[in-house]
Amino acid sequence: MCTLILLRDQVPGYPLFLLMNRDELYGRPSEEPTLTREATSILAPRDVQAGGTWIGVNEVGVVAAISNREEGTYDSARRSRGLLCLEALRHTSALEVKDFVEEEVAEERYNPFNLLYGDRGHAFVTHYAENPRTVDLGSGLHVLANMDVDDGGQPRIHLVQEALRDRRLGDLAAAIEAVQTVAGDHTLYQGESVCRHGDRAGSVSSSLIAISENFPRDSLFLYSAGRPHDARYEDYSALLEGFMH
Repeated sequence: MCTLILLRDQVPGYPLFLLMNRDELYGRPSEEPTLTREATSILAPRDVQAGGTWIGVNEVGVVAAISNREEGTYDSARRSRGLLCLEALRHTSALEVKDFVEEEVAEERYNPFNLLYGDRGHAFVTHYAENPRTVDLGSGLHVLANMDVDDGGQPRIHLVQEALRDRRLGDLAAAIEAVQTVAGDHTLYQGESVCRHGDRAGSVSSSLIAISENFPRDSLFLYSAGRPHDARYEDYSALLEGFMH
């Protein structure tokens, strides 16, 4: 279970601003964000167990992030959803990713997922279960957990929407402070909170990616390798400069 907060065209100079809390088994190993040079270079953390990722950005400013979906059946023999997220980041626009993902879901190789992806001009989420569909995300606040995007009936989505409803997000610093505060919040609503601490699983990391109008300049990649409420966000933004070389 994960929580994603997208601010689209809400932060001046930053058309795409995304924070993601990753909820996972505590024992599942991962690695910090690393710049991988290939046909389309990618900056992303790595899931050591399956080799994919849950969030990342590529050299042209395409961002992708994936969460499990609480619907349909689970089959351990299916391909890792993190590999789909990684492959989405090998495309050069959100529209290309949209076409790619819609072709992939037709193959029925993955367990149910929500894949959020975007660039400076577009943003989408593809919900995949028995009836896959893609939602075009316009300007504003969008919140995604483990069912449909922006469904305020889901406790964590409700919590984020309420917490950010009256927050001033008029500049980058204010937006960062607001979403990081929400990411580490333990306020309970219908038994759930945004920052989750279960016995075997919980919020194990948090990532913040801000795509500037003149990407990669002035863009941000912050990463907290631990529970969002008490782990420091480290700044990996300098690695984005590697996209210029």
